Amino acid sequence: MGRGVLSRECLLSAAIASGLAVQAFIERLPRSLDFILPRGPGFRLFESAVELFQAPAARRVSQWGAILLIAAAVFAALARWFAKPRTLIFAAALAVFDFFIVRLGLDVIQNVWFMPESLSLLEPLAVFVLYFLVVFLSLGALSGGGQAWVWSAALVGFALALFSAGRLRYDLGRRNLAEAAGIFPEAEERTVLVLGENGGVPEYWTRSGALSSLGTLRGVEAYCAGRSTGYTRMALRFLYDAYARRLDAEGLRRALWEGHLRGDPVARVLLLGSLQAAPAGSRAARMLGNLADEERFHFGPAACAELAKAYWRQGDFERASRWEKKAGSGIPAGLFSLLRGQDKFRPGAILGRVRWKGPVRAALFARRYFSARRSYSLAPEDLVDSVDVDSQGKFEFKGLPPGDYYLALSLSAKDSRGLRLRGHKGDVRVTRDRPNVDLPALELYKP
Repeated sequence: MGRGVLSRECLLSAAIASGLAVQAFIERLPRSLDFILPRGPGFRLFESAVELFQAPAARRVSQWGAILLIAAAVFAALARWFAKPRTLIFAAALAVFDFFIVRLGLDVIQNVWFMPESLSLLEPLAVFVLYFLVVFLSLGALSGGGQAWVWSAALVGFALALFSAGRLRYDLGRRNLAEAAGIFPEAEERTVLVLGENGGVPEYWTRSGALSSLGTLRGVEAYCAGRSTGYTRMALRFLYDAYARRLDAEGLRRALWEGHLRGDPVARVLLLGSLQAAPAGSRAARMLGNLADEERFHFGPAACAELAKAYWRQGDFERASRWEKKAGSGIPAGLFSLLRGQDKFRPGAILGRVRWKGPVRAALFARRYFSARRSYSLAPEDLVDSVDVDSQGKFEFKGLPPGDYYLALSLSAKDSRGLRLRGHKGDVRVTRDRPNVDLPALELYKP
């Protein structure tokens, strides 16, 4: 292949790779700047891109521009082969082969190396390099003449290297999370009684289902503690859901913290919501301080509002006021009020007792009045705390700010068929004047 041909193939490859990389760049951008985003080198570029592509018209124009660039480059590359049926057949087969190489490479880049919304300049660069290498080697194989076998061998070698890395190091060849983590999933049947109100009248609802066993969760946690793989994000989100279903507040926040450290945007959202409900304490304060690091993260108005609420619930009124002012600078006046009229408080506690012959886990949820359906949804971000009742059936929740709460009781489904509850008096309200609430005994029985 002559120098002129090589330069032409480089330019065509760069044009095609640029168009495809732009498409991937736009698709991976956050939809807005309203919440928490990592602030790294080149953040201003991503910030400008998000603001530009928030308009649907700008996004469509950019995507069509990239498509036209790709089409023009592909047409220029194939024009001289239209009269050669054998070359066209080879080109079609090569395109199918390239599709699988690119798919594997993007899987490594977008599911292993970089989390969604990572806002790292290295991600679009890695995507560009992937596309460039695949296209350049493919064009060389098509137009290399007597050296076509060299370019084809290089392309196959690149594909084998990707496949080996994906299969052996990143678990991309595994069929599911259980196979990747090397665990045998086990489940246990549990029944949850949700204690709430309906029209101001105390009422409770029963929910039953299979939950992942603690052994399964420990196996997934051990898998997440290792190197990043194609299943790491799936494993983390499995833990968020599994611990929330088990009403395990400590396990849930531990999983969300691990997800936050690994850059999972879902973990950031859920962790901030969870810290709004968490009892006041040093551990929650440390998590909140890490999440509110202005050197590492960008905070939009919505994130500032959520941080203000979280700091207020932790009893840090100075920081709550500061974040409220930051939120107010980006939210129209009168849209909603954060802390106005909410004075300082002394953390309260809820004490209760359950009468039942078997083990029971008691969980406390913050009741938020977004909608009637959401009020008793057992949402992960509403889980305040959870404890196993002691041998006398007692439980206690401490460090609670003023607000409305509701209880949920979890017990083995084996002995809970036809179970009834009495002693329930409705939602639990903690106030400044009555911070400590001693609940009447809750009795579980079968008629």
